[in-house]
Amino acid sequence: MTLNQYVTNNYDNIRKWLFNITKGERPDLFEDFVHEVLVIFMEHNKAQEVVLQGDARWFIVRIGLNQWRSSTSPFHKEYRPRHSPLEFDIVDVDQYDLEHDIILELLMGILDDMQMGELEEYYMSMVVMVYFALDQNFSEMQRRLNIPRTSLSRVYTKAIDIIKDRLEQKIQGVKNGTINVIGNRDDVYMRWSELCSTAERKAYKVHLSSIESGWFGTI
Repeated sequence: MTLNQYVTNNYDNIRKWLFNITKGERPDLFEDFVHEVLVIFMEHNKAQEVVLQGDARWFIVRIGLNQWRSSTSPFHKEYRPRHSPLEFDIVDVDQYDLEHDIILELLMGILDDMQMGELEEYYMSMVVMVYFALDQNFSEMQRRLNIPRTSLSRVYTKAIDIIKDRLEQKIQGVKNGTINVIGNRDDVYMRWSELCSTAERKAYKVHLSSIESGWFGTI
């Protein structure tokens, strides 16, 4: 059997194998993931050999695992986010005895609430999102937003303190049954992208409004 014949005959199975690797995470990337794995497999100098030996499934799965899980893989660098900044940079999720996806959804809910809150909280949520969207670089934020770095740093620190306090409260709510969450990572990614897309554009105007309100004198 030729390499092309193997891929054609087993295409549906290959997709199932690769889906099992992703565990359904990031369905928006799945087609790109399948394509990338098949390209790597078919261009590999041992591909035809492993097909003839009957080891193609193992070989493809190994490629898939490397591409999906390794932060240094070509697929990971091009398509997948380094990680969710909400989950790993704002808090240490391992200190809580809840699933990571639940904590992630709680954090996104807190930012959503801040977006709909008073001007100051709206501004703080924006600073947090722009900070992570620009790879945690206050200097770049200052350049992009025309807001002093010291102001951004003060607002960010205040925002993180508030987010952590509210997360503790929400976690207690989950444990005692007063808060119900599904832990849908894909919905969180979509909402995070939506908020980040407008945060940079609106931040400077909200910053000026916060100065006018006298809020900076309180932090």
